[in-house]
Amino acid sequence: MQGSIRSPLGRLVLFIVGLSIAGALVAGTHYALVDLPGQVVRQAPTNAGPDPCAAACAPAYHICISGCSGNGGCIDTCYQVAETCAHSCGIEIMG
Repeated sequence: MQGSIRSPLGRLVLFIVGLSIAGALVAGTHYALVDLPGQVVRQAPTNAGPDPCAAACAPAYHICISGCSGNGGCIDTCYQVAETCAHSCGIEIMG
């Protein structure tokens, strides 16, 4: 009895099916070993609340500026004092 003779098209189809199975195995292994561990849920840090040092700077600035009555020099002085207060707390004021 003669062995079955496969056409070149049949062999090509089997080769492509074999490649797709091998590719699926490689992709699944990569997902399980590389991608999945990288998706670990991370806990967000809790806020410690406002810094007492910085909390004192804003009210002092608002009290100072309320007594300026639109005087530009007084407002600049209040801003410089508030900026110094913030720098002493380690805060950078943008403005």
